[in-house]
Order: sequence, then C-alpha cells, then structure tokens
Amino acid sequence: MRKSGKPKIDVEFWKKEVEEIPFARLLGMKVISLDEDGLEMRMKVTPRLFNYLGGIHGGGITSLIDTAAYFAIRPLLPKKKGLATTELKVNFFRAVGEGTLIARAKILHLGTRTAVGEAVILNGDGRVISKGTVGHLIT
Repeated sequence: MRKSGKPKIDVEFWKKEVEEIPFARLLGMKVISLDEDGLEMRMKVTPRLFNYLGGIHGGGITSLIDTAAYFAIRPLLPKKKGLATTELKVNFFRAVGEGTLIARAKILHLGTRTAVGEAVILNGDGRVISKGTVGHLIT
C-alpha cells in the first residue's frame, strides 16, 4: 500500500500512540508489528472481559477489530488528518475463554475521503475467531 516517495511509518511512535489510549490500555491491546501493508495487535483474554457465559464479550473482540483496522490506516495519513468510523461489520465464528487474541488488520481501500480496513481475529492456535470490516471517513 506504500506510495512512491512516501516516508516509512514511524513504528515506535504509533505503537506508543496506540498503547497510550486509555480504552486500549483497559483492554490490554499491544501492537506487535506495523508496516505499510497492515498491523498486527494482541489482546490477552482476561476475566474482566468475560460475558455472562464465561467467554470474551463480543464488544471486546469488536473493539480489537475497530482499533486494529483504524491503526492499519491512520499512520499512512498526513498528521493533520484523522479517521472517524462510519460502519463496522463483524462476524463471530467461535467462543474464546482464555489465551491471547491476535488481530491482523489490512487496508482494503484508502482514498482521499474514505478508507476501509479489515481485521481477522485469531486465537493462540491460529484458528479464526472473528472477522470484521470497518469503514472510515477521513477527516
């Protein structure tokens, strides 16, 4: 996705930006890798994220998808620009009650006014737990 002449992503800056977001800290999100082709994040499943049935709440997984898709796109925009989520579609495939979730996010579309990202959530065994598509307005 990298355009010719565009500077490389300052990975350490963006890792710090993500990890200083209060909600991302609350959920324990950490950036594993980031480049022009996408982002990988992790989030440990803890009892504070459980739903009534004892597995991770869908809202926790959805937040991981939204955050991962956002930060796969945001570092490629000029500093003065931002993103606002306009649409979020999530499919859940299996329950998770322990371990660490891995989000692999990539850019599906990056225009001048809109962007779309996708994130796949995997469990520790590499099985797909969930997948989501996130639409953004570039502000």
